[in-house]
Amino acid sequence: MVGVVMRGGQSAPLAALGVPDDVALAPFAACYRVADFAYASLRNSGIHVTRPEVPGTPRPGARLLAALRSVARLPRIDRNEPVVVLVADHILDADLRAALAYHDAAGADLGLLCVPAGSTPPEACLLDVDVRGTVRGASAASAEAAALSLTWTGDLIVRSGSLTRLLATLASCTLATDAVHIAALARAHRVVAHDVLDTRPGRRRPYWHEPSSIEAYYGAQMDLCTDSPRLDLYDPAWPVLGTADGLPPAKVVSGEAAHAGQALDSLLGDGAVIRGGSVIRSVVGRGVLVEVGAEIEDSLLLDRCRIGRGARVRRAVVGAGAVVGDGEQIGYDDEACAAAVTERRPSGLTLVLARNAPRLSVAAPRGRG
Repeated sequence: MVGVVMRGGQSAPLAALGVPDDVALAPFAACYRVADFAYASLRNSGIHVTRPEVPGTPRPGARLLAALRSVARLPRIDRNEPVVVLVADHILDADLRAALAYHDAAGADLGLLCVPAGSTPPEACLLDVDVRGTVRGASAASAEAAALSLTWTGDLIVRSGSLTRLLATLASCTLATDAVHIAALARAHRVVAHDVLDTRPGRRRPYWHEPSSIEAYYGAQMDLCTDSPRLDLYDPAWPVLGTADGLPPAKVVSGEAAHAGQALDSLLGDGAVIRGGSVIRSVVGRGVLVEVGAEIEDSLLLDRCRIGRGARVRRAVVGAGAVVGDGEQIGYDDEACAAAVTERRPSGLTLVLARNAPRLSVAAPRGRG
C-alpha cells in the first residue's frame, strides 16, 4: 500500500507565535512537528510513504482536487493499489487498516476519512452519508447542513485504477469547492466515508486535532501533561518519530546557590535546560532555557524561547524565540512585563511574542495535530 503526505498550507492562526509558515512544520508535544503524526499513522498501518511531502493546496477549499492530482504524479503503481493521502494541516493518529479494509470490501473508488461534525471549524465540508457509509452528497457548513453528522478531514483513500475517471469527472468543475467536487464524484462513482474516530473494541484509540486557533493548539498540548492524555505518545507498538535536529538531551539542574530545578507533569524537548527553575504542567520546546528562580505553570513554551531569572509565567503561550525578562510576570493580574511583548486573549490566555513577530488581533478565536 502506498501513502502520500500533503502539506497543509498557511498556519495563519499560529503565525504570530513564530512557527513556520506551513502548519505541517509547526511544533507539537515538545519533540514533534504536526506532519510527524501523518507519517506515523501511515507507517504504523503498514503503508509505504512513496515520496516526500508535496506542497499544499493552491487555494482554500480545493484539497480534494490537489490530493487527487498529487496521486496522479506518483510513479507507476498497480491499478488495484489503494493510495492513502493525509493532509498535514491537522494531527491524525489512527490505525488506518480498518478504513482500508472497508474501502476494499465496498469496492470503492474513493474513500473519505471523516470525523464527527462539530469537531472542525465552521468552513468545514459536511457529508451526506447513508447507513452503509455511502456518500450521497456534500455541503459547506450551514444551518441547512446542520443535520449532517460527518465532516471530511481532507484525508482520503483512492483506488489508483479509478484515478483517471475521477479526475475526468472533475474536469468540468475545476474551480469549484470541495463540497461541489465531492457531490459530483458521489453521483458518478462509488464514494464511501469512514469515521476515523470510531472506537470499536480491539482498535487503537484514535486521535484527531486541528490547530485552528491558538486556544485549540494550547489546549491540545496541555492535555498531554495529564495522567491519561487522549494522545498516547508512549505506546511502544505505535512509535512516532520526531525530527532529528542534533540537539542534546533535555536536562534539569540546580542553579546558583543550589536552587533546585524541577519539572513536574511536563514534557521537555531536546536541548531544553531547566537551570534552577520550576516547570509545572507545561510543555517546553526544543532549546528552551528556564533560568534560576523562574516559575512556569500551565504554559506552552515554544522552541528557543528564554525565561529569565525569577520570572513567573502562568497560563501562557511563549512564542518561538521570545524572551521573558528577569523578574517579569506573565499571566498575572499585576503583570510587570515592560520588556516582553504580550497580548491577553479573550479566553484569558496570555501570549508572549518575539519582538519581530506581528501582533495578533484580540478578536475571539474561530471555531491539519
